[in-house]
Order: sequence, then structure tokens, then C-alpha cells
Amino acid sequence: TYDLRVLQGLRARDPLLVSVNEDDRLDPRAVLGRYDYAHPVYTAPRERAQARLPEIQGRNHTSFAGAYWGAGFHEDGTVSGTAAAECVERAARRRAEAA
Repeated sequence: TYDLRVLQGLRARDPLLVSVNEDDRLDPRAVLGRYDYAHPVYTAPRERAQARLPEIQGRNHTSFAGAYWGAGFHEDGTVSGTAAAECVERAARRRAEAA
């Protein structure tokens, strides 16, 4: 379960919770809507692969970005894309300084 106030920086008095695969634990009277989305599967191999991103990021002039480097949310894609862009920028700066 995610609190959208934290995840998206929303100013709301009451918690705005999003739950994934928790249907049997929710009070039906508190549900504002139901939506079916595909969500990344959390596995140990996935976590190990994510942890190895620093080993490949920026190698061979290649940077990787995608929501899959986080929890699979759009916000994770933004964070990942920003990190990849910063990697490209650092490499360009190093090349310029070496010239």
C-alpha cells in the first residue's frame, strides 16, 4: 500500500492510499475506485539486477532508464531518466575536460 501524499507530494489532510493486490483486506466502504493495471513482479532476481545498475550505467556510452529500475511507477521512470541524463552529462563533461 502506498500513500499518494508521500509518493506524489500531495497536500491532503487524510491519507490517500493505493493498494496493490490487497482486495481481501480492504473495507469496501472505503474504496473510491477499482482499476486493473499490470504491475512489476517483485522477485529476488529483479532486486539483484536493480542493484547492479551502477556496474553498467554509462559503460560503452550507454545509459539505462526506465520505471523498472524502481518500483515500476511513472515517478520511478522520471527519477531513473534524470539519473541517466546526469550520467550522460558527466561523461560529456569529462570528454570536454580531456580535450
